[in-house]
Parts: sequence; structure tokens; C-alpha cells
Amino acid sequence: MIRSGVKIASSEQPSTSLLGEITSLIGENAARGLIASFGGRRVYVPRSPAIGDRMVRTIGLAAALKLADAFGAERLFIPLDARRPGRRAQIRELRARGDSVSSIARSLHVTERYIYKVLAHGKD
Repeated sequence: MIRSGVKIASSEQPSTSLLGEITSLIGENAARGLIASFGGRRVYVPRSPAIGDRMVRTIGLAAALKLADAFGAERLFIPLDARRPGRRAQIRELRARGDSVSSIARSLHVTERYIYKVLAHGKD
């Protein structure tokens, strides 16, 4: 779907360009919070965020209002931020110290499948 010249990711295909758009819109800290809470899932963006909404509690009212102005009443697929620099090294380090794949995935907000993929491919 195209809205205001911004390509919005469909529910099936995550979009790193959407992540960049969201980050520039609401700021890096709020985007990290959004990814931590909603990454890898579709999320409804309310037109009028209220103080008690989970999104407002996660990213703050100001960021939620900005997100609502751009994407209000739409469902967005919030991508996982698995391509952050150093993420692969961090995965290998946590696994080497004995952390389970499940706990690594949970703590880094990525899928177990991604953990296995990183571990199978060795060094960057």
C-alpha cells in the first residue's frame, strides 16, 4: 500500500525501509522500544493514541502521536532488527557461554531460526 509516498510493509513482508521510516519519524530510542515490544508482528496503529494504550506505554505519547499521524488506523508489520551491527557476534558469544537458543532469541528479540542461521554460518 502506498500512502503519502511512503511504502508501507504488508503483513507478509517485513521492510527495512519501513523500519528506517519509523526510526526517522519517532527517533531511535522509541523505534528500539517499538521493535522490542512488537518486532516480528503486525501491530494496529490507533488514529488517536490514548495514555493507557500499550503503544503509548512503550514508546511514549509524543512518539505514538507521530506514528498515528503517519500510519493511524493501519496495521504495520514491525520488522525485527536482526541486522544491527554486532548482533551476530553477540549471538555467538551468548551461545559460547552456554545460553540456550531460546533464551538468546528472547533476549535479543529475534527468532530462534535466525539464531540457528547465524550459528550455522560461522564468522561474518
